[in-house]
Amino acid sequence: EENPARNHLPQVTELSAFGTMHASLGGVKGSTCTMICQRRGNSSVTKHCIPMPSSYRRVLGRIVERGYDRPYKPVGHVSVFQAKRLPARLSRHHAVRAAMGETSTPLSATTAVPPELWWKAIKLPIFTVALVPLSVGAAAAYLRTGLTAGWLSACFAVAGMMVIAWLNLSNDAYDSETEVDKSKSESMVNLTGSRKGVLTVAQTFLLGAAVLLGRTVFAAGDPRVASMLIAAIGIGHIYQAPPFRLSYKGLGEPLCFVAFGPLATNAFYLALAAAPTSQVHSLSPEVLACCVLVGITTSVILFCSHFHQVEGDTAAGKRSPVVRLGLPTAVKVLSYPLRAVHALTGVFVAIGWLPWTCLVASFITLPLAFKTERFVQQNYTIAAKVAPAKIFATKWHAAHGLALTIALVAARLIG
Repeated sequence: EENPARNHLPQVTELSAFGTMHASLGGVKGSTCTMICQRRGNSSVTKHCIPMPSSYRRVLGRIVERGYDRPYKPVGHVSVFQAKRLPARLSRHHAVRAAMGETSTPLSATTAVPPELWWKAIKLPIFTVALVPLSVGAAAAYLRTGLTAGWLSACFAVAGMMVIAWLNLSNDAYDSETEVDKSKSESMVNLTGSRKGVLTVAQTFLLGAAVLLGRTVFAAGDPRVASMLIAAIGIGHIYQAPPFRLSYKGLGEPLCFVAFGPLATNAFYLALAAAPTSQVHSLSPEVLACCVLVGITTSVILFCSHFHQVEGDTAAGKRSPVVRLGLPTAVKVLSYPLRAVHALTGVFVAIGWLPWTCLVASFITLPLAFKTERFVQQNYTIAAKVAPAKIFATKWHAAHGLALTIALVAARLIG
């Protein structure tokens, strides 16, 4: 327990938010030992400490050079750690890692994971990328036919979110193979410690989505819908899974554009336009214009997710667009799609592909585009500060999709 009389011990400093604490192995002037501590509970005073003579630091270095994950063996006649004096949850080589500021065990195995970390891992706001193509496609179908298919839309929404869950979980599982997410605390693999388990859950979501989509597409009565949705899911697979890993070649954004824009948005439109009357429809100018806008806004989310991961992507050989362009150039490039969405809306309205209400929707959401652009420009030099850029982009994407949906419905009601 904490002993105020031990003035010769160096000051213990907190390493992370998850409870692991350590004293610098370099020591403090005048000190004769160092120690490793494990915080218990919420108290910063109650600790279980192990004093180590300063002469052991040299031996620690030899163990670290030899490799963390090898079974522990005493070096010479010195036993570096007395395992029985460590908390039961820390093994011998895990203790070495803790001392060096690393961990080889899932966070949940040694301490409670903060709820906000699970929230980040689930990526709940990203599920809007499944709902926006659906809502816009449904609104375009309503504009054309004046009819709705509520139960079919609900089935598509559930299946779409299951597909996004599969994408998120399988992406974490596949990225763990290349160690691109090695320092990503919100990775599901890092949280659970089981790549196989995460991948199994992901595949379960995909299977459930396939069953639900199969029944829904059959009810829609348009064979083109099935081929489009299968193609969209296939793109999601080659985007991340070996041996393709096209995201590592910088092709994630164009793949994202095609999957969520021309494929998903048009598929939902065709299904929901055909379902009420069992009549097959052709693609309308309205939905063709909308699929371009939805594809761009979705791709911007992916582009913004790279800014804080440049160092890790480069080390893992992932050639994302931001890595290829470099941060300063990537920041400038981001401005083009953010502004292009609103400029294209004006063009589509001018040529009669979209109703004038869509121009109003575009003006309403324009400030969010500028806000995203400004945030990245002001923070891109510091990875920790620019990390929320994808959240800014997601808010813009969701708001624009909602406004576009309302504008299409309003155009039908106004006549």
